[in-house]
Amino acid sequence: MARKPKTVAFGDWAPDAPVLGNSQVARNVIPGENGSYRPFPAFDALDDTSQTVASAFSTGFVAFAGDGAIDVLATTSSAIYRWDGDSWTTATSGFSDPEWRFAQWGDEIVATNPTHGFYYANIGDSFSNDATPPAARFIARVDYRLWIAHIAGYPNAIRWCGFNDRTAWTIGDRATGSDIQYMPREYGAITGIRG
Repeated sequence: MARKPKTVAFGDWAPDAPVLGNSQVARNVIPGENGSYRPFPAFDALDDTSQTVASAFSTGFVAFAGDGAIDVLATTSSAIYRWDGDSWTTATSGFSDPEWRFAQWGDEIVATNPTHGFYYANIGDSFSNDATPPAARFIARVDYRLWIAHIAGYPNAIRWCGFNDRTAWTIGDRATGSDIQYMPREYGAITGIRG
């Protein structure tokens, strides 16, 4: 005679749930000890004098270095600022156009502005101008290349650097693979790129 299968009921698998029961939703809390939850800490108020950017904020960017360092940037129409943990310090200044776009290239931050051109900095350092690539409105990193678009004088153009070489921008260079592509004018100006 065949044995009849026996059904064994198990509870929900919830090893991170509090000891007192299972929660389907946990809001405004952070994990605590032994699977419990604790309240999310309150935010600290900003000091109005030292912790605000000097003028109207236009763009922000966060970069993560290979050693775990974090670089937080903010731009205004006249400068790029860096958060040092207590206040905003000037990373570079002397600009008149607030329209900055950023990308990360290894431990470097690269920035472009349609008026002021291309800038770069190691994470945590000051920015320097790089006159090799042209001024552009947009920038993105895609795998081993930087791409810029809406280039000064050519709003329908997209251009890319050499393979794994952000300094190689020669158009049609077969050795590095850097080049340019013009999109059909009937579609208008390029309005953005994404990595």
